[in-house]
Amino acid sequence: MVSKKELRPEVHSEPSINELETFQNEVLRPILKLQNDNLQLLFTIYLKNKKQNFEIKETTERRQFIWNSLKKDLSLKNQLLGTVIGLLEHGELSFYLENEQELSKRINGMLIKRIESKYC
Repeated sequence: MVSKKELRPEVHSEPSINELETFQNEVLRPILKLQNDNLQLLFTIYLKNKKQNFEIKETTERRQFIWNSLKKDLSLKNQLLGTVIGLLEHGELSFYLENEQELSKRINGMLIKRIESKYC
């Protein structure tokens, strides 16, 4: 059986200064890269459900909509977070839960950047 870690792509990053940053760079970033297509698809479906036509909006409007959606729509936020958290191994999940508030903020920030890279 293949472990979840073996599925993750390699991501190069700068040396980390603390264990939260190390976890972000060594665990979260590879998961986000692996799940990028699924995360983008979930947001695209969200746009359709909200009847948003990004093609006619300015970049600043799109950025604001993305930011508001990921900060305020708990259903979307939890769906995207679950897509990432579901690929954590047992020990990683324990660490995540011990630092859930800070790591959720970091994941959300990375999600915003990934979605903006497609739509902005």
